[in-house]
Amino acid sequence: MKGITSTLAADFWEYMTQMYGAKVLPKDDDLIKIIRALKRKDLAGIARGLADLNEGDEIGLIALFLSKLGHMDVADFMEGYSTTLGDRIYVPFTPGEEEPGQSLLRQVTTCVHELVHVRQFRRAEVYGLSFAVRYLVDPAQRALYEAEALRAGGEVLYFLSERELTKEQFVGRAEHLDAYGCSKKDIDVAKNYLAMSFKTIEAGGRIDTVAKRGVDWLERHL
Repeated sequence: MKGITSTLAADFWEYMTQMYGAKVLPKDDDLIKIIRALKRKDLAGIARGLADLNEGDEIGLIALFLSKLGHMDVADFMEGYSTTLGDRIYVPFTPGEEEPGQSLLRQVTTCVHELVHVRQFRRAEVYGLSFAVRYLVDPAQRALYEAEALRAGGEVLYFLSERELTKEQFVGRAEHLDAYGCSKKDIDVAKNYLAMSFKTIEAGGRIDTVAKRGVDWLERHL
């Protein structure tokens, strides 16, 4: 596995987000505090959190919506998952600073994954559709959106693993989509998508343009 340093991870995020006109923002710690207070039924904590909460906390609305649909725990979503809305990428870490569950390797692949969502959003808006609405209300479409992003992140991971990433590992990255409210059928479709893509990647081909740009940069800096 090729080594990723803190500086390289931070520089990778800066380069890639500039290339795609995206912004990196932290998830709101104040909202996490409110969520925890709600779980504890701590009225004083809720009141303190609401007083500190930033106006227009759109990522919080997404988190609460996912919770209402039963997809995942809100606090888990806020603390463990990166999320993209338009050209804004909300992350639960500072790029280049390794944290539990957020290794530098994961940060690099997450950057590529989320930039694919930026592209999906822009593509959907061109055709008069709403990426956010389709993503939230249609589990099958959500699985396809995620499969495309997983493929791109997987292409970078395959490069960084020095071609040691197996097909099972590449495809198995779709298993976690059950936490996104995707059915077994939806997940199987995503797995088939990844399996077909792996044949090309294993043969030396590059599929996703975001992944290609990322690998090109990594080749120059590793």
